[in-house]
Amino acid sequence: MGAALEITDLTLRFGGVLALDAVDLSVASNTVMGVAGPIGSGKSSLINVLTGHYPAQGSVCFQGRPIAHLTPPERARLGIVRTFQTPRVYRRMSILENMRAALHATRHLFQGPSARRREDAHLRDGLAVFGLDHVAHELPDRLTQFELRLLEMARAHVTGARLLLLDEPAAGATSEEARQLSRAMTEHLIPGRTVVLVEHRIDLLRALCTDLVVLQAGRKIGFGTPDSVLARPDIRACLMGDPVDA
Repeated sequence: MGAALEITDLTLRFGGVLALDAVDLSVASNTVMGVAGPIGSGKSSLINVLTGHYPAQGSVCFQGRPIAHLTPPERARLGIVRTFQTPRVYRRMSILENMRAALHATRHLFQGPSARRREDAHLRDGLAVFGLDHVAHELPDRLTQFELRLLEMARAHVTGARLLLLDEPAAGATSEEARQLSRAMTEHLIPGRTVVLVEHRIDLLRALCTDLVVLQAGRKIGFGTPDSVLARPDIRACLMGDPVDA
């Protein structure tokens, strides 16, 4: 299984602040790489570098192709798609049209005389997968925060993303909502894709991830399978406080 994503010596500075400090990372195709760390460790900065919103030093290759010079839209058209920690929607557009906007952003569009009909069917199928097809013509304000997170997943799903970057999809979720999100990701979002999952919830990292990298102050301090990394007392102290309590 080859690497879908190769990161070498990735360094990001904001003035005198070192957000990412010479990070190396390899993510195999069709696996889930978990990214954990305390607040301010560089997790979201890593996502923003991978999507092209933050310029950084170092090398980033996707499917063997250097992408550090590409703009965010160009990366999206390659199939690099992200979700946001706080769901972002077009408030004056219906949920169906919010879904359609994701297709336009990635140019994952249907062609031909029946394109609109086939596109609508594709989008409705994507909404149905996440239990949102019954509100397709409603405005996003009708959705709960949990349903907005499902909408984020549905939009990513219909794009046919090849590399999916999930930025804390369970932030603020209850335990039951986190279980539902985990099940939706396992059944619909993850299969056939390479995924980078930024998450604070240890239970989700254990359940979903093939490998886990832990960042602290922008540096990689742990890498391996979730069980092996989380077994280290220093990692438990970093992520959860007192290692005895953890």
